[in-house]
Amino acid sequence: MTEATGIQKAAVFVERITIRNFRGIQELDLRLQPGLTLLVGRNNAGKSRILRALHVAMGGTQAVRDDLTVGSNSDARIDVVIAPLPSPSPNGESASPSSRELNGQVEEFNQSVSQRFGDSISLISDKPLRQRLAWRTIITPTSEETGARSQYHFMTTSLSEGWTTEPLTSLNREQHSLFVAELINTQRDLDQELKRPGSALRRILNDLNVPEDKREDLKNRLAELGGDIVEQSDTLRELRKALETLDKYMDAMGTAKVNAVPGNLEELARTVGVSFDRGQGQVAARLQGSRVRSLASLQVQDLFYRLRLGSDGPDLRPHTVTLVEEPEAHLHPHAVFELPTLLESQNRQVVVATHSPQLATVVDPKAIRLIRETPSEHVIIDFGPAVEDDDKAPRTKRPALYDLEIEKLKRLVERPFGDLLFARAIVIGDGTTERAFLPPVLRDALSTLAHGVSVVDSAGMTSPYVKALIKFARHVDVPLLVMADDDQAGQSRVTKLIGEGKLDSSQIVWMKTQTAGQSEATKPTNDAIERMLIGFDLELCRRVCQQFDRPASNEKETLNSMKDIKGNIGSFLAEEFLKAYPYSGTGSHWPEPLRELVDKLRRQLTDDNKEV
Repeated sequence: MTEATGIQKAAVFVERITIRNFRGIQELDLRLQPGLTLLVGRNNAGKSRILRALHVAMGGTQAVRDDLTVGSNSDARIDVVIAPLPSPSPNGESASPSSRELNGQVEEFNQSVSQRFGDSISLISDKPLRQRLAWRTIITPTSEETGARSQYHFMTTSLSEGWTTEPLTSLNREQHSLFVAELINTQRDLDQELKRPGSALRRILNDLNVPEDKREDLKNRLAELGGDIVEQSDTLRELRKALETLDKYMDAMGTAKVNAVPGNLEELARTVGVSFDRGQGQVAARLQGSRVRSLASLQVQDLFYRLRLGSDGPDLRPHTVTLVEEPEAHLHPHAVFELPTLLESQNRQVVVATHSPQLATVVDPKAIRLIRETPSEHVIIDFGPAVEDDDKAPRTKRPALYDLEIEKLKRLVERPFGDLLFARAIVIGDGTTERAFLPPVLRDALSTLAHGVSVVDSAGMTSPYVKALIKFARHVDVPLLVMADDDQAGQSRVTKLIGEGKLDSSQIVWMKTQTAGQSEATKPTNDAIERMLIGFDLELCRRVCQQFDRPASNEKETLNSMKDIKGNIGSFLAEEFLKAYPYSGTGSHWPEPLRELVDKLRRQLTDDNKEV
């Protein structure tokens, strides 16, 4: 069976999902892209639960008792809103939902969809005309211990009213079948799918789609090839002889045959295998690494949609939503950079939950949804533009400025952009030494609280990088601290940022230098981390310089040597520092700036843990 002609794909997409009382999610409202939507966030933020909710609401899997929130007597509810697929722009890309709304484009379902859903389609705007289709999935427990039941009811609205399920109208089978969700989890493996009945690959291979006029010839050639193999094999010939006498002992058994290859195409489909050839001969899929098998499995999903899904039904193919858990699993980090091309290559709707900073860095920011959990709600931070050019909206969200601002933001923070999306706190250092020195030191002091603290090199406090980092931290609402040089230039730059409202004084940790026995009035100028550490323990710094064949006999020579090798010295300084001064108690034996930084981070991260 080949792909039928005259069958059109439903020109729709899942625009929005609202989840209530589902697996501990009290309430969550999420907008999706027509193409790729990337869910990022910490562990247990709710990414996998969102995929599960979509899978249940679209009928891809049955609800179970665990889908209900423990300790709650309320039913779980999942509201799904379907929108007409945006028309392609001149460059071939579909307009984003927010840009369509901003530009006043008509959003109307085509005739095939309208005929199937009739009065269940709602008008949410008349100028411009905008239609939507929505239903609510209600999950209730059953009398069985682990049982639950799903009910699907249309929601309707008018120009003056909100969404409602009154009157109560259920989706029929034909209507619900227009939407299909397939979950691809981290266990994906092409070799296992070849063996597992019901997998996408096995369903594809159920029919090899060989033309009728070719089947008989192929059958005869298979029989001839099988006979030749048996004749050439001593083992198979002996097996045949051993079995040929069986019909003498058991009535109506028939003569046994040994088939080296399947005798017909239907049996052949069950033995199809996949191998890969890198120029040194074919290697079966089962012998390949998990990276190859995982990528091949992702690719097969599209083939299943194209060849099988809805091909034997009405003249309207279902809309598919592919739900992918951690597509980066098993992949080499460099391969992750190519994943967006694979995930978006088939012009499909894909929702991905990821822990990969690399993947988050290379996708279009419009696709990113950062999920954060608090005791009262799940907060969604959307990196797409706002609907209106409201002066109250951040510059990064205003449509008229969005492309420029988001490009600037990504360009300036591109190297750690993906890391920052997963950060629980950001520390800006004023050089490469701080960037390498601070992470191990903070891990020693903060233990598990340090997970998710991202230390970045500002490349100088006058760099536009600093403002971009401050803007980013505000956008995603994470704590930000600045470890600034306490010299005249450093004070001037930081004071200017405070005066502009970019920072406040509580966010600053000054890199003060205090040599033992030295008064504040006579302390050295031009403070930086190198001078702070020299003032704290000159011998420690000299030992590190000697590791780089830079012997130094006094403070001045040590400082010059540290500055000459500042691009390499940070991690070595941290190692020697922690050997000599491991953190304990309050860290009272540490330099004052380090103690202050640790204390501020501890307060911020402890409060953050209480929220989660």
